[in-house]
Amino acid sequence: MIGVIAGEYELEVVREFFELFKTPWELCKRGKRYPVVLSTSSTTRLPQAALTILYGREQRGLSSRSFGETAMPSYSHNATVLRYYGRSFPVYAGCSEFTTDEPAIITREDTGSVVGYRRSVDGYKVTRIGYDLFQEIRILLTIGQPAEYALTPTVDIHISILRNLIIGTGLPLVEIPPVPPGCDLILCLTHDVDFVSIRAHRLDRTVIGFLFRAIVLSLVCFLKGTCTLNKLIRNLLAVVSLPLIHLSLVRDHFNQFVPYRRLEGDLRSTFFLIPRKGVDGKSPDGRNSSGRASHYDVSDISNETRALRATGCEIGLHGIDAWRNETMASEERDKIRFETGSNPIGIRMHWLYFSEETPKVLEQAGFIYDSTLGYNDAVGFRGGTAQVFRPLGLEHLLILPLHVQDTALFLPGRMNMTQNEGIGMIEKIIAEIRRIGGVLTVNWHMRSLGPDRFWDEPYRYLLRIAKGGCVWPATADEVVGWFAMRRSAEFSKVDLQGRKPRVWAEKSLTLPRLILRWYNRPGSDTSYDDEIA
Repeated sequence: MIGVIAGEYELEVVREFFELFKTPWELCKRGKRYPVVLSTSSTTRLPQAALTILYGREQRGLSSRSFGETAMPSYSHNATVLRYYGRSFPVYAGCSEFTTDEPAIITREDTGSVVGYRRSVDGYKVTRIGYDLFQEIRILLTIGQPAEYALTPTVDIHISILRNLIIGTGLPLVEIPPVPPGCDLILCLTHDVDFVSIRAHRLDRTVIGFLFRAIVLSLVCFLKGTCTLNKLIRNLLAVVSLPLIHLSLVRDHFNQFVPYRRLEGDLRSTFFLIPRKGVDGKSPDGRNSSGRASHYDVSDISNETRALRATGCEIGLHGIDAWRNETMASEERDKIRFETGSNPIGIRMHWLYFSEETPKVLEQAGFIYDSTLGYNDAVGFRGGTAQVFRPLGLEHLLILPLHVQDTALFLPGRMNMTQNEGIGMIEKIIAEIRRIGGVLTVNWHMRSLGPDRFWDEPYRYLLRIAKGGCVWPATADEVVGWFAMRRSAEFSKVDLQGRKPRVWAEKSLTLPRLILRWYNRPGSDTSYDDEIA
């Protein structure tokens, strides 16, 4: 059991942090002793705990002389990059640097200055870390990270540091990790359906762009050696076939519903559908968002949506103006429900539009999850985590972070990678999540399997991962449902010296069970997992 000492203003962040680090904790009670105390508040004396972890740029109530330290607060408008046993991570709200003779556990990457260290005080183990943990978590879960640090799961690193500090002292710890039994990765495959028919565009900007990329850019890339002859020929054949598409003699290559389902086989994915055509919507600066309108209405693809539902795929809303207010969110959700017969519980905004008020708007409109939190021009952990989380101050809505977008990886003007480079980047993110646990959420757009993109190789790689071992492939609603079940878990009795804790959690007949993971359990030399019945 971790006892927490924190300010009133930090409590909502504390609660969300311990939904992500799912381990027994409570706010410190007067007169009760805890094996571990985590404090972010000023205190005049150290608690009598086997391990006390003091976070904060300042600990005004404690005499620095008792710690043998000199603290120098450091503030910056930019992130400060720290290192923890060879692992780099940013902090965004500043940190303190210590002059101390004790061994360092966290240092500044640029200067090597000490930002965290451990020592013994009056026979108790104390760790001092010079940044505000819960302020960092607040920033990450609300503002998010700049693309510069996209590949760093900063929230999950903070959790790992706390976990390691506890088990590194030999104290027992139990948690419910963010993966099902036998898995080290959850894989969520999703598709934003922006286009379904090139015929609907006639000779507009979309078609002109397609022709330019299929002919000119393909030829240039072929001459540079970044495009194969096969891809060049396929693009040129797609251009030649345009008249036949308009005559309905060959399949419209903007419509990739059938190719996706053939590739995925028994796997199921999530398709986010636009409710109405011809609606640009508003941009975050309040102006009309020119060029954002779709040329299809969800009613145009009723055959496709019936086929998706028949194979168990999920249908979600690809919102236009739903991010702005509850009325628009409800109208767009109801349009999808009426036309498809499926009640969408999830949403991802077209072009990833959102505002500070969007999570509250979507919760009021009855959505269970939002999967908008991601980058348009990068891939990685915008919220600093591979876990589903709840926006601060809300009661129901959950955020399913978006980690990988095909357009971010491959479009000119964005990351502009080759397909092999894109696979390498995805491998890095997967390796990161396998280490920390959680979900990799992928968005492969509707037209990305066909010309002029043919971004099928990385998607085939993802399907091989999904069908391999130690992976739970799931639709977005299943992933969110599993994390909601994990959040429901309560530790009703904690006795780490003897019997395992009693854990109550909501049950599901269709979702994987939860794991109880032990570290340093008395009588055991290694960590191990128990399934929660």
